[in-house]
Amino acid sequence: MDKKKAFLFNFCSMLCWAVSPLLIRQVRDWFSVSFQNFYRFGVAILILWIFTLSIYGRRRVVESVKKIKWAMPKLLVIAFCNFAHQFFLIKGVYLIFPGLAMIVEESTIMFAVVLAFIFIPGERRVIRQPLFIAGLALAVAGVILTSLPSLFSGTVGAGSAFGIFFVLISSLAWAFFSLLIRLWLPDTPSMVTSSLVFTLVIPFFLVSMFLEEGPGILSTFVPSSAWIILTVSGIIGIGIAYPCYYQSLKGLGVTLTSGLSLLIPLFTAVISFFMFGEVLSPVQLAGTAVLLSGCLIIVRTGFGL
Repeated sequence: MDKKKAFLFNFCSMLCWAVSPLLIRQVRDWFSVSFQNFYRFGVAILILWIFTLSIYGRRRVVESVKKIKWAMPKLLVIAFCNFAHQFFLIKGVYLIFPGLAMIVEESTIMFAVVLAFIFIPGERRVIRQPLFIAGLALAVAGVILTSLPSLFSGTVGAGSAFGIFFVLISSLAWAFFSLLIRLWLPDTPSMVTSSLVFTLVIPFFLVSMFLEEGPGILSTFVPSSAWIILTVSGIIGIGIAYPCYYQSLKGLGVTLTSGLSLLIPLFTAVISFFMFGEVLSPVQLAGTAVLLSGCLIIVRTGFGL
């Protein structure tokens, strides 16, 4: 794929992921965490399958699904990890501003490193490199610095300890999600895997929704504008962002794509400033710089750059 085209795909995915948490927070007064996830995935999954079929073709998609259907128990575990990631991320965005949430979400790289060290012996040589360890230490320090003002704040508007905690759980769940796909489904096309797993996760949201709300779901009036915003967040955050990301991988590679993804929380923070008046404290700004620097070192060292 032409690099210019790959950059456009990558920019599209980053913009979708940067805007999505802003839209999610905007409708938090109307929808519960579980219903919002259920609706967003329900809307997006059709688009995701259309992209998957157009990229790989019906025959290859059917063959891939047939090859992995024997692994249904494993697929359900992977789907549950995705459910936990989405549930706790949205719960975090409901409590803290989107910019801060997406910055803390970069801690996924830290958890991924620890899990890789434990479960993938072949990666331990890279993880033991001094530069890699330094990057990991910077990332950990960045998370701590970024979180400190929220941990000692008593107001939800400025951030809360629970919001930070939920986003960290979300990051851990996503790290497990990525690890299990690599260990259990290494040869399946990425778009096929995502489409199938994202379909299987919908029942988890459905059960969670009824446990959380019971029969009182949508018992109050919801304005049409809230429905539109929720629909758009599902379409761009899931249905469009993932296909664009996977397409960009073809032209840019994993290293450059991973490095560019570090810009997502910065995009979110800038837009959140104009939408919600979110302002990071000096300590949080310093923590953000340290965290993203550490993540960049991890990415570059991990791919031998």
